[in-house]
Order: sequence, then structure tokens, then C-alpha cells
Amino acid sequence: MKNWIFLIIPLILFSCKEDEPRILPVDDTEVNLSNLRIGQKSLYVKYNTNCDNFEGAFNIVENDKISLEVISFEEGLGFRETVLEGSSYYTGTEDDITEYKIEQWVNGVYMPNRSESRLFFFFGADLLPTSYLNRVDLYQNGCLMHQGDSPFIGNDIGEIQEMKIGEFDFKGKTAMSCVPNFELDAYLIYDNTKLHCSHTVYIDSFFGDNFVEGWLLLEE
Repeated sequence: MKNWIFLIIPLILFSCKEDEPRILPVDDTEVNLSNLRIGQKSLYVKYNTNCDNFEGAFNIVENDKISLEVISFEEGLGFRETVLEGSSYYTGTEDDITEYKIEQWVNGVYMPNRSESRLFFFFGADLLPTSYLNRVDLYQNGCLMHQGDSPFIGNDIGEIQEMKIGEFDFKGKTAMSCVPNFELDAYLIYDNTKLHCSHTVYIDSFFGDNFVEGWLLLEE
């Protein structure tokens, strides 16, 4: 009888451990798209310009900053975007914080509920791939990226040869665009670890003006 008791006790202990909540790893470095950990945080600053004078009108809005942080969310991972105090967007209310669920997949970051995001709102697919077999060749044409003779739009994964935005120079980065939209061209510029830039071009078809704004990663 005693032998049976000693066999049962380890089974009970094992069952209890299976019911314990899963502890997610914690990190305090920059957000790493290929190895997301709770506590990772990156800082982005706003910029604006226009397509007619893309380089000359470039302006960093130094006080307009947001942070992107990996958090625990619904028993998994989430992104939290926070408008920092001093920003023209800052309200001092819960509106300064946007949270949404994400998942770390082997080949990228899955984020289906990003519509309120300032960084990813226009993105045309739910999965931001961080590993890929093929990328289409892209080049800069003023404020836009082009694939061949046409603006880069759709679900293709691109490689931008070089994209200069003010003093920021991106070479050989991955780019993804927005869904086709008559009023917006937009790109995410990133690599397999960092989102470097979220670039949006707002098109005024009536007046012919194209206003550009976006967010640039402030490197540590």
C-alpha cells in the first residue's frame, strides 16, 4: 500500500505544475521582431515633409515621440504604443496608449488587430514577415518606392536598394506596402529585428499636393 502512495504523489505534483500559468521571458532591450520578449521597448520620432520638396522640406518634430513596447497581453504577447508627454498628440488620458495582441511566428509577427496603431495601421497583411525567400527589387523615386515603372503597392515583399529620408539612409532593407488606396501610399521599412521607419504619403488628388509624414526609429 505504501508503494502505491509514493507513486501517486509525484503524479499529483506533476498535474499541479501543468496548471501553473506560463511565464513569458522578460527583456529590456529594443524590440526584436524575430525574438520578442516582454519589456523590450523602442522609441520613434515623428517627421514630415512633402513630395515636391522631399529633402528640402524634411523636418523632425523633436517633441513628437511614441514608444513601442512588448507587453503581456491576453495570456500571450502584445504591442503597446504610448504617446510620450510633450508630444502634440499627448492628451494625458487613456487615449495616449494603444494596445493590441500579437503573436511571434517562426517566419514573422502576426498582428491582426492593428487598426489603431500609429506605426502599422496601413499595413496590408496580418503577418509582418521576418524571413523570406524572395524579395522584389525596389528603388526610391522621390517620396515613393517604385517597382519597375510603377509605385510599389500590394502584398509583395520588397528590398529597397536605398531610401533616403532626411539624414536617415536605409540600404538593403525590407519593405512592405499598404493595400491599394487612392489617397495613401505607405511603407514599412525594416529588417528581421527592427522596424526602422513607418512612412506615409497622403495624396490630395484634387489639389495635387502630397503630404508626407512618418515615424523614425531612434537608435540606442
